[in-house]
Amino acid sequence: MAISSIDFFKSQSKLLFKDYKTRYYNEEEKTYAYHPKYYDIATTFHSFGYPDQDPYFSFSLMNAQHLMSRMAGFNRWENLIHVSEEELNHAKPLLDKFRIGQSRQEAPEENLNQKIVKVLGGERAKNIINFAILTAVDPNEERVVFTYRRKTKITCSLNKILPKLSFPIKGHNGNEEHAFLIPNRELIMVLDNAGRCNLTSFFFCRGGVLEYWEKKDLNKTYNSVVNEYLKKDVYNKDCVEIVDEEHFRLTGKNFQFTIPFSIFDTLSDKLQKNIDLYFNGNDKIVYDCMYDSGFEGYRRSKKLYEGIVPYEYVFSM
Repeated sequence: MAISSIDFFKSQSKLLFKDYKTRYYNEEEKTYAYHPKYYDIATTFHSFGYPDQDPYFSFSLMNAQHLMSRMAGFNRWENLIHVSEEELNHAKPLLDKFRIGQSRQEAPEENLNQKIVKVLGGERAKNIINFAILTAVDPNEERVVFTYRRKTKITCSLNKILPKLSFPIKGHNGNEEHAFLIPNRELIMVLDNAGRCNLTSFFFCRGGVLEYWEKKDLNKTYNSVVNEYLKKDVYNKDCVEIVDEEHFRLTGKNFQFTIPFSIFDTLSDKLQKNIDLYFNGNDKIVYDCMYDSGFEGYRRSKKLYEGIVPYEYVFSM
């Protein structure tokens, strides 16, 4: 009898946890290392920004389930266990790239989405761990984002929430719209940014997958509990397609953008110059900026993106 997809991910979480328990301190290299059997645990931790080189770092089975859900393209375990069996089956091949030996030959035939990510994951995006594309009719529009005790309303705009990380891409469809290409931001922070501005939908690329996210009820205000963002299937031409060798197209609710692959070349090269100039070539700074939203993270981000002029393109809608 075949096991359910939920049981499959539970069993994989246990294997991931077993690999973690092989952790030891390498005296010669002065680092923590592993003797994994199932997953490349060191690279996986690094990819998702886990501080496993901290002597006080701890990792439980529950943590393994949370990490497993992120490897499968979800932002938390609770989301993974409440999606359809079909969507879970789509997510299973995403684990292959984290396995020992990267046994991708066992994955199904390459689909359109994987072809795009293969391009973005190569030299064109060597300093871009992930990216998001958010859209807004007016990025400077003040929106109510918090209500304190039902009395004090706090407003802000997309431009204010995403300083130094926003790259406007002009589009048109009657009214002028703007898209923001946001590199090196973790999904949980992108969800927060989009929710604060009550955006209808956005794209997010991480871990080999280009995902399309959309509000549960498009006509209602975002709420993290009753009207959260849900990941939609992007394994079809309706959302993602390659236009030609130099461009790919993203289609969401009320917007469509055709984006040149070359934007990743340019951005990655400029980031590398700043990494060499301010951080002695240490690429780890990219991971630090993905997660740290405090003062130190802002200071580092300011240096990382210094001198990068916003890109402006006009696309047919």
